[in-house]
Amino acid sequence: MREIKRLDFLTNQELDSSIYKIKKGGFVFFTKNIKLFSFELFVFFLHIKCTLDIIFKTPSHKRLRLCGFVLGLWVLSFFGWRLGRDMRSSYFWFRYVDDIIDGDLEYAGSLENFRKAKKQILQSLEDIDLVINLNLQKIDFLIIHVYNSGLSSGYDYQPLMLRLFNALEYDMIRIKQKKIYSKSSEIKEYFDNLDIPSVAMTLNLINEKLITLKDLEPLIDATRTRYNVRDFVQDLQAGIVNIPLEEIKQYGINIETCQNISSLEEMIKHVPFRMWFTDQVGYMEKKLARGKKIVKEQPLRFRTWLALTLCFIRPCNINLKKWKILIT
Repeated sequence: MREIKRLDFLTNQELDSSIYKIKKGGFVFFTKNIKLFSFELFVFFLHIKCTLDIIFKTPSHKRLRLCGFVLGLWVLSFFGWRLGRDMRSSYFWFRYVDDIIDGDLEYAGSLENFRKAKKQILQSLEDIDLVINLNLQKIDFLIIHVYNSGLSSGYDYQPLMLRLFNALEYDMIRIKQKKIYSKSSEIKEYFDNLDIPSVAMTLNLINEKLITLKDLEPLIDATRTRYNVRDFVQDLQAGIVNIPLEEIKQYGINIETCQNISSLEEMIKHVPFRMWFTDQVGYMEKKLARGKKIVKEQPLRFRTWLALTLCFIRPCNINLKKWKILIT
């Protein structure tokens, strides 16, 4: 793989007046000496816009929790500007794609064309000359820059990005086909494709060598259980069933009954679901305790501890406290 300078993808050509242009974005950057500063400023204001979009455009059932998470990403910048910038950039891009696919954001065009266009960007990341000639939105420069930033540090994020994207686009297929996974192992593989790329990229960005993906498995499992339980009602109304058939039969859950319920509090009144919910809360509590023990025993740097606390431990603790009240 050829070495790519961080900002190679930004320039179309060097003009006589030393003015640089982004070929598709239409942004003019003045002299070569301030090109880097100009792009960092562009990214910063784009992050501000994405943050404001989450505050004012996100559906109410998701807004509060996303605002808290995004605040945590901004806090990380105090422990490394590149760390905070790249984590926000990757999060905002995948958040945008996921919200379009899930229907949480309105999109005037064809969803299928949107999916193909975003996947083509990820598939073309190694060829900067190709990717800058695609039909890019402003937000697409964020994921391109994260990829190049990773290369400059010796990491190739493309396989991880594609693995995560493949899991997101599979939601479109599941909605269309009304597909329900048969076995727990199948849905576990789907969840791993969502979670492992995100955590692996985070560890690379933090540059943490003292803890591995294997060490973080309990926290990843606890967090995924939290997401699954928390979003169950909204996912079900969107046509996504994140309980495998074998568990639906085991607990006697009536999916059609659940689809007519609009809140988790009401859903728990359906006794079979309550049994499943209780077991999920117990599993999450057990995994979280194990994950917290591993984190406590590791001599981690403060920023690593902070990232794990903000992204994994604290959100799980908040939901556990609330859900245990529901089932008592």
